Amino acid sequence: MIRYLVTLIPMAGGVCLGWWLGSFVGFMTAYLLGVVGGSFGLYVGRRFVRNHLGD
Repeated sequence: MIRYLVTLIPMAGGVCLGWWLGSFVGFMTAYLLGVVGGSFGLYVGRRFVRNHLGD
């Protein structure tokens, strides 16, 4: 259960950061950068879980 939470936190942060950066340009840019940021956060979170929590 903890590995899902550890993965969720950077993913949510990536979505928020991408959405915030994209909102200066427009709605679709915010959406697309939110998706990209969430994907990157998911990647970082999964690597952290695999390297530090042994899963």
